Amino acid sequence: MGNGVENLFATLLRRARGNQNRRQFAIRLGLSYTFVSEMERGNRLPSDEILMGIAEELDLDHRRLLLAAYGDRSPTLRGILTDKGLIRPATTKRKGKKRARVGAR
Repeated sequence: MGNGVENLFATLLRRARGNQNRRQFAIRLGLSYTFVSEMERGNRLPSDEILMGIAEELDLDHRRLLLAAYGDRSPTLRGILTDKGLIRPATTKRKGKKRARVGAR
């Protein structure tokens, strides 16, 4: 979120949306188009309650989403999670494109 490092939560959300258009995806999640757009661009993070709802609706592991979101909120926590092997190191943004490795498998 503005620190030059890929936003892990945004990457997970974009991957979960796949080929579905953003408007339909927002409707599916019960969220506004603007909010979903801001999350996908890494400009906003959801509250825990919204995050849990997203995980449930998308049938995703809520722990993985929580790790991504909280890692994005705190560079210190992101470093700890990376050191512990819970998330893979994120790449830096290049030429306006964002790239990241999301979550350990």
